[in-house]
Amino acid sequence: MTLSVDYHPDDILSRIIQKTGISPNCFLPKTIMWISKEKVSVRKGYNGKVIQLI
Repeated sequence: MTLSVDYHPDDILSRIIQKTGISPNCFLPKTIMWISKEKVSVRKGYNGKVIQLI
């Protein structure tokens, strides 16, 4: 699964925001997260370094 924010949250995050009332301003622009059974990785910013969290 991929979750991303370009200038606005992607469709998945937008639906979560609408259902939970979380502010869209909580999400940093140009951020992406890759989630799989094996690992979770994130990148902050357009050319940011990819960091593996798990």
